[in-house]
Amino acid sequence: MAEGAGQGTQSETRKIGQEAGSDLRLMGRIVRSIHQFIKLRCMGIHAYFCMIGGQILYAANPLLP
Repeated sequence: MAEGAGQGTQSETRKIGQEAGSDLRLMGRIVRSIHQFIKLRCMGIHAYFCMIGGQILYAANPLLP
């Protein structure tokens, strides 16, 4: 049996590893940007509801016993 039969050369293996690594880095970047977008949206929505809640409490304050 020839040596290295059924196996790629070291440079081919390294190239496949580098491609997989760059794919993973790209996916990580995409996930981080989506997470950042959702986080910013949620912060805006949270601030909006806190503001509304504060206004309701302020308006209802004279009605409270």
